[in-house]
Amino acid sequence: MRAISIALIASTSLFCTSALAAVTVENLSKAKFSGGAGAANIFAGDAAKDGINILTSIDGEIRVTKTGRQIELIDLGAEKIWTYKLSRRGKPGKCKVVTFDEQREAMAALKDLDFTGGRDPDTSVETANDAALPEYEVTINMTETGEEETHAGLTGEVIDIVVLVHRPEMTLEEGGGSRIETTLVIGPKPDGWDESVAWNQRYFEAIGIDAETFEGLGQVLASAPALKTAMDGLQDKEATFDGAVLRSKMKLYTMADPRAAEQQDSGDKGGFPSSVGDLGSKIGSSIFKRGKEELSDPGPREVFKSSTVLTSYTTEADALVMLPERCEQ
Repeated sequence: MRAISIALIASTSLFCTSALAAVTVENLSKAKFSGGAGAANIFAGDAAKDGINILTSIDGEIRVTKTGRQIELIDLGAEKIWTYKLSRRGKPGKCKVVTFDEQREAMAALKDLDFTGGRDPDTSVETANDAALPEYEVTINMTETGEEETHAGLTGEVIDIVVLVHRPEMTLEEGGGSRIETTLVIGPKPDGWDESVAWNQRYFEAIGIDAETFEGLGQVLASAPALKTAMDGLQDKEATFDGAVLRSKMKLYTMADPRAAEQQDSGDKGGFPSSVGDLGSKIGSSIFKRGKEELSDPGPREVFKSSTVLTSYTTEADALVMLPERCEQ
């Protein structure tokens, strides 16, 4: 699962590479799930605190991604994916290769992963009271701060976006909901940027699986309609920016409906979910905690946060685009 998580973060990180130009980009990335049973860092060790460096380089039909010491090389022409790990001295270890057909099967299986945390979904609040669940609506507020930041020699403008998932005509404090806070630094596109952005799309098309299958957070939120709507709205807003994303930071919070606590105190089992997380029957208890503790504290609960910073960008291919001799061609 840890290997899958790293692969997911790498394939959906800030920069998506392309086969139409030689480009190498480096990002410093962090990601962590919180709530319920504590925090779950996507990366282990020092990388959990300091972040992990992700290098992505392309040359022709080949894209290589280096996440820590883990290497993944994809060849669109050969329709194969090689993975191996570097030793602390930089020497490649045993190389594993899978075909695109095998990868299709593996990624399709992600849709069936269980996020219930061992809980029987048939006994959940949303199953018992599905007809009573109220509607949510999404409000998106964007602010151009007027500030600037420079990353990898490129200067961009700082933009804040706040996405609110709330009950109609009610605030989060009144009816519960969710809040997504995003900061983007949008700068000019360097040479090769436009050509590079198409690489992931070409790969997704070659694999024949929707891009959302590759999104770790999207997989978890897919069964929570309100949160999924919020993420879709955020992505649509980000797609309107004509520039290079130099830095991104996102925090996701949920807020319990205070009426759910009142129902619990009175012994009522009415249709107020304790949080937006309760709208998804597959959200695990390790991510969205249900029960007395959550209801007694209806304040914002951080669920997920991530950040990515562009640290280097060049129009040259990295040496890692060449497979080690020991790897099967």
